[in-house]
Amino acid sequence: MIALLAAGVAPASNIIGNRFHWSDGSQPRAHVTVADFTPAKWPVLAATNEWATEPRLDVFYVFEGCAGNNHCISVRIGEGFDLSCRQNGGFAALDTNNGHLTGDSFVRFNSKCGDNAFTDRDRRALACEELGHIMGLDHGGDPNDTCMASGPIDQLHHHPRPHDFSMLHDFIYDHND
Repeated sequence: MIALLAAGVAPASNIIGNRFHWSDGSQPRAHVTVADFTPAKWPVLAATNEWATEPRLDVFYVFEGCAGNNHCISVRIGEGFDLSCRQNGGFAALDTNNGHLTGDSFVRFNSKCGDNAFTDRDRRALACEELGHIMGLDHGGDPNDTCMASGPIDQLHHHPRPHDFSMLHDFIYDHND
């Protein structure tokens, strides 16, 4: 399992590992379902819908569970964070098998930060970044060009940017397997 914290350094291409990605065998489209267990103030649905605009990856949203689906990740409030809320508001843990992401991957937002530690914009930036990891992106790039840049939450872009989609479309999901 690969754990990605909000603060980190990665190549400018911001591709995780050896192009870790979701796959559906030889089918023309990969897919992942995001199961949202977070309180309403977390914009997981909005972030999921934005990532779903990538034409080579089908991204679905469900409220609370998707039993038996190996392409389903859970998004929850979690504990066990060691860094400050401004530097580590959440993390994505990625599970891989032969270069493919699996449903044992998940996202957690930092419960130790409390309800007042984040603005709506902060929560939006965190949702964008952590779901970006689930799509196969790592930290990297200029905060003006990506929501995947490293740094404090209030410096991250809060929507996926053209660079993010270019990495997904042209490098990570540029093939069927």
